Amino acid sequence: MDAQVMSLIREIEPPIDRPYEAVFLLVQGDTVLGVCDQPTKLPFGVVDLTKPWKVLVGAINEFKEPEVMGVIAEAFPSDDEKKSCWRITSPIDGECRLIGSAGTMAGVIHNRLGVLHGNGCYEDVVALPPRIVVWAADPWSGEKPVKK
Repeated sequence: MDAQVMSLIREIEPPIDRPYEAVFLLVQGDTVLGVCDQPTKLPFGVVDLTKPWKVLVGAINEFKEPEVMGVIAEAFPSDDEKKSCWRITSPIDGECRLIGSAGTMAGVIHNRLGVLHGNGCYEDVVALPPRIVVWAADPWSGEKPVKK
């Protein structure tokens, strides 16, 4: 995956030229679906919305090697019909907030990332804000996401 990430990072315009400058990666399973210098420009349209996925912050370290600094967003969809809504935990929404299921999980995460990025929350890749987590949930429970 490192070689794939490096080749994708080299294609970013403008090029990443400072060590530890934030790079955002859209990942599903073991596949990197996209790399960009802004989280809202990631190709969310290619995500299989029926399977878990995440957004990571990476950087090129002082040795010119890719380094994952942390996970900043995760989505846990479900095919269970009882789980007809979503819950979200984020720096914007607080813990385990019920948000319904209008739109897509990708849209919800995209919006939160846009606000956080716009407020400079990802400028220091060593001090990242708490991650955004969206999961399918039964509207009557306060359940936490189950990592698959």
